[in-house]
Formats: sequence, structure tokens, C-alpha cells
Amino acid sequence: MVQYSWKGYSISKHRDRGASWYECIYHNTPPATQQTLTFKIVRAEIQVPNVVMHYIPEDHIAHIQILQFAAGVSSQLKDALTKAKSLGAKKIILDLRDDREDT
Repeated sequence: MVQYSWKGYSISKHRDRGASWYECIYHNTPPATQQTLTFKIVRAEIQVPNVVMHYIPEDHIAHIQILQFAAGVSSQLKDALTKAKSLGAKKIILDLRDDREDT
């Protein structure tokens, strides 16, 4: 647990090791009310896919786009190729444009 103070707020931050979320507890006592207000905020990790696949059934084409080269991209690409094959893809477009790794 981490505790610190910022602009009149007392903040406690908790994060379990290995957890994909953390919670912050904000305490503030406004001068007008002299009552402590407590806000508990739980924030989860947002998972964004690195690989997106679109299938065009009438042409038997799978368009697979790698959005960014990051952890897990290999398994996501393998899953997309397996899905494309199971849908009947005869052609595959592997799109590597606009890799966001440099941004």
C-alpha cells in the first residue's frame, strides 16, 4: 500500500502483486462541511488486441492486421490464422501498416 497527500487529499493506493487492477481511496475534508468524504475507485487493466482479423466470405479472403508488436502478438496472430483457415480463407492479407509501437 502506498499513501501520500496531494492538494488536501489523503490518498491510499493498493495493488495486489500480479493483479490487473488497483484501487485508490481518496479522503478529503472540505472546509465548508468539515466532514470527511471518502471515494473508492477501482481501476481495471484494459486489454487491447494487437491483432485484428476481418473475413470477406464471398472472396474467401482474410485481412489480418497487426496493430502493434507487443507481448502476445505471436499467439494472437496464430489464433487469427487458425480462425481464417477454419472460415475457409484461400487468401490472406497480412497488414503491417501503422504500427503504433513508435508513437
